[in-house]
This record gives sequence, C-alpha cells and structure tokens, in this order.
Amino acid sequence: MRRARRYTGRRARRFTGRRARPRLAWLAAAGLLLAGCQDLPAPAVPGSPDAVARLRALREAEVWQPVDPASLDVRRGPEGSRSPGEPLACTFVVPEVRLAGLTPKFPCRTDDGQVLKIKYGPDNMELHGELFGSRLLWLLGFHTDRIEPVRVLCRGCPEDPWHFLQGIDAADPRPPPPLGSVREFALATVETHYGAPIESRPDEGIAWPALLAERSHDLARSRTQRVHREALTLLAGFLGHGDSKAANQTLACAPGGGTPRSCTRPVFYMGDLGSILGRGWRVVTSKVDVEDWASAPVWRDPAACVARFQPHPLGTLSDTAVSEPARAFLAERLAALSEDQIRELFVVAGLDGVGGEVEDPDGTARPPTADEWAAVFRDKRRQIVEHRCPDDDDDDDDDDDEDGDDD
Repeated sequence: MRRARRYTGRRARRFTGRRARPRLAWLAAAGLLLAGCQDLPAPAVPGSPDAVARLRALREAEVWQPVDPASLDVRRGPEGSRSPGEPLACTFVVPEVRLAGLTPKFPCRTDDGQVLKIKYGPDNMELHGELFGSRLLWLLGFHTDRIEPVRVLCRGCPEDPWHFLQGIDAADPRPPPPLGSVREFALATVETHYGAPIESRPDEGIAWPALLAERSHDLARSRTQRVHREALTLLAGFLGHGDSKAANQTLACAPGGGTPRSCTRPVFYMGDLGSILGRGWRVVTSKVDVEDWASAPVWRDPAACVARFQPHPLGTLSDTAVSEPARAFLAERLAALSEDQIRELFVVAGLDGVGGEVEDPDGTARPPTADEWAAVFRDKRRQIVEHRCPDDDDDDDDDDDEDGDDD
C-alpha cells in the first residue's frame, strides 16, 4: 500500500488511514460518549462489495470533472432539477426502519411510485447548508448529490412527520400512515443521490484521511488525484465543514459506471453538506451563521498552507496541509464564478434574510442579506486566490515501495 504522505511545516502532518491529528483528551472523551449513543453498525448486505473491492474503488475514485461555470444556471441547477419552490405532490410513507440522524425528514411516495427523502422545517439550517453546498460543488465540477428546494404537498402527512415517526418504537409493527387532507411544507428539499453507494453496510462511508492516503498505482493518475483531492479538502475548509464523520462521505459508482461490485467509474463526494457556513464544532456544530463563517479563517497556518478545520468529535477531517497545485486548482475555479452567480447561490439556498445576525452601525441586529453573505464568500475566496503555498519538494509519487497488493 502507498506510504502515507509526509508534510513539512510548523503544523506537519502524517496522513494515515486513521485520524490525521490527535484529539484533546476532553474531545476524545466526548467522542466516546457520543459514539456510545450511536446505533450499532448495520449488518453487511449479502452480495455487497467487500473491503478489498472498496479499497480498489477508492484508489481509482474521481472527485472532479471538467465543467464550464459560465454556462451553468445557478437557479435552474443540474439537468433534470425542479424549479425552486416547484410543487411536489406525494403521499406520506411510514418506513420499515427508523430514519437515522437528527434532521427532520420523512419518506414520501410520488404518483409514479418513487419514494423520496423530504427534509423540512423553517428553523432547519441544514436545508440551507445542503442547498448552498450542493450548488457550489456542482458549479465547480466536484461530484455531489442533487439537492432541490421544493414546496411539498403531502397527502396523509401528520402535522409534524418527524415527531410522529420518532414516536414509533423500532420493534413495533408499522402503523398505517395517518389519514388527513393535504399538508403543505413550503420550505423543504428533496435529495437525489449522484451514484449508487459502494458499501458493505448502510451508511458505511469513508474516513477523509483514507481519501488522501489511498490513490491509484498509476503514477500519472495519482498525481492528478492528489491535486483534485487536496483541492476538495481545501474547499471543505473554505466552507467551514464541521461534520466529517465517515458516514458523511460517499464512495459511489457514477451513473453509467456499472454496479457497486464491479464499478468502472467510482467517485467520492461529500454526502452531507448540512454542517457548513460556520466555524465548525464548538460544543455544538456552528453552521449557517454569517458572522461565524466570516470569523473563521481559511488557513490555520498560512505559511505551511494548512487549512483550518474545527471538526466534530467523531469527525475524520482535521487541519490539513495542501500543495500549491491543489490551491491553484481550486483558486482558478473559484475565480471563474461571476458576482451574479455568487449572489444567486445564496438566494437559491434561501439565505437572503436567514443565517445568524449582522449588526448595523446603530447597534441594531438583523438577519444578513444575500449581498452580505456574498461579501463573506468573496473575502474567503480572496484568502485562497491571493495566497501561495511553499514549494513541495517531498514528492512521494516516485516511491517504488508500492507492491500493488490489495490484500
């Protein structure tokens, strides 16, 4: 297996398949407590990819594809997307298995039989984060699930579907959905997965350090992968990504790439973008807060090009050094975004008048406008575009210690 990458600088790192940086004792203790609250891992699914197949897929996975940002319509979104606020009629479904996570959501079946995952709630900041993050990654060419803002017209929905589903014991028989008229959820999102997950059990995910450590044995491809993967890592820091536990990163088989067991086009992407646009973890995760995001610098150590992260105790992405080619790659793509596109990202994400508070000169606090969000974006972009990283003279791409053994 490829030897872990060594970085130089005041905050030198050695990436391994484990954590990239040790935690403080209290964070480790908190992580253990939180881990004890998690559900036990789901059993392996018969016929699913094994560990060797997943490792091979990860080593060949793409994170980026060429796009022309100027040709993309931020409001319309990826091909096949619904228009923002478009009505979506569906029927409430009581799932066989309790839904995981803490974000209010429910399954809903459309007239053509498709069961969609609906997230909702006027105070659910993750809706805004996922909308913004998915549109930005799409604009820049990084793979991502498709998140669409919709107005849901739900037949048979209880007043609060999430609260209703949480009140059902996992061991009880599934009750029928409640009867009732159509209920509207004006602020909601629907998620369409980009590819079929390559996993041996549900929500297995990938720890971020493995993405950086495991690359192709083809040296030319490995060099390109390193640039793209470090650029994605820096973008995660730019966004203030605060919840990088393994289940929130997705290894998948892209459309047209075959099956998860024999995939010819594996991809890696950030599968959960709800905890962005903040400062990261601070007892709780700071997310979608304009002042918090503005106060968090992109770089922890600018001289060594170490990107700043404040991860959740169960997160896998800590302060990370990136190379100059990776910084320049991301800088070029961020610089290609127009002022109108940047502002429209925040409008489509519903952040014009949402996301913390700003203070006027007279001391009055009020919600931020899309223009104020965009100003923070431009400042953080400047921190990347105008920066330069030190020369990387510790290139491990020519190491000859790779034996190609996947076992």
